[in-house]
Amino acid sequence: MILDTRPAVYRARTAAAYGDAAPIVHWPIQTPRAIGAWPDPTAFDAILFTSQLAVGFLPPGWERHKAFAVGEGTAEALKGRGFATVIQTGLTGAEMVAALKSADFRRGFYPSAAKVSVDLACAFPEKVERRAVYEMVAEDHVPDAIVAQITGPQNPDKRVIAPLFSRASAAVLARLVANIDATFDAVGISAAVFETPGPWRTKIVAAAPTLDAIATEVRRLVRA
Repeated sequence: MILDTRPAVYRARTAAAYGDAAPIVHWPIQTPRAIGAWPDPTAFDAILFTSQLAVGFLPPGWERHKAFAVGEGTAEALKGRGFATVIQTGLTGAEMVAALKSADFRRGFYPSAAKVSVDLACAFPEKVERRAVYEMVAEDHVPDAIVAQITGPQNPDKRVIAPLFSRASAAVLARLVANIDATFDAVGISAAVFETPGPWRTKIVAAAPTLDAIATEVRRLVRA
C-alpha cells in the first residue's frame, strides 16, 4: 500500500506517477492556509515561486509579469493561470538562486510559505521582496478511516510505502504514525527528509529531487 500524504493539489500528478503500482491511500497531512496580503503588483516586474502551493493563492494582476518557477509542476500551474513568460529555474531553491544571479529583472516578489528552506530575499536583498502568503497546517491525529485502511484486511501484511517530499512533512508523518501497527518503508526526495527520526524500516533517497525519481523507487519497493 502507498500512503500519499501530499496536499490535494498534487493528487492527480501523484496518482499518475505511481498510482497503478499498488493500492494508494490519499491522506493530506498538511493543508495550506492563506495568511497575509499580497503587495501591489505594479511595484514589481517579476514573481518567483518555489512551490506550486503559492500559485493557488495568486490574486489577479500578476499575469503580465515574468515568472520564475522551481519544478515542472509549478511552471505548468503558472501557465494555466495565464502567465505568458514562465522560466523554470531547476528543481530546487538552490538551483533557483543560481539561475537568478544572471536573470533579467528589476524587482521580484517572492510569495512563500511561512517557513522556507531557501529565502530568496536573503539571497538577493536589493532585488527580491519575500512575503509569507500561506502557512501549512498539520494534522494532529490519524483518522480512524486511515488507520483501518493501513492495518485492515485490504493490507494484510501491514506494509506501507511512504513517499516523503519535504523535511516538514516527513517530521509530521513520523509523529503521526509512530504508534500505528504497520511497517513503513520511506522514499525521500532528498537525504534532508530523514533528519527527523521516524519509524522507517527502509530509508531510500531518490536519485533526483523529482516526482519521477520518487516514483522509480516506489515501484522498486513494490516489486520487491
